[in-house]
Amino acid sequence: MQLSQLRHSDIIAIRAPAGRLDATTVAAFRQAVIALLTSRIVRIVVDCREITFIDSAGLGAIAGAASLASLWRGEVQLAAPRPQVLGLLMGRRALAAPAFKHEARG
Repeated sequence: MQLSQLRHSDIIAIRAPAGRLDATTVAAFRQAVIALLTSRIVRIVVDCREITFIDSAGLGAIAGAASLASLWRGEVQLAAPRPQVLGLLMGRRALAAPAFKHEARG
């Protein structure tokens, strides 16, 4: 699965897979984020508008991405998460994602 990317200056936006971010789809997402971080792109915006379901694997991938980015003095921002997904992400934030930010749906 190829995730679409859009670069603007030192920030890159990636579109999360449509539908589910779960154990069956998380590998491509995780690989894309790791590739960006290892190429020294540390400001990542994840377009979440098409995620309709997220499980613990998806939460772990986002939290892991935020933790990795913080090691590089970067951040991961989530754009336009649906309310039910945002609720899960915000609950997870306090536990494992110090660099996590989100933008409201617009």
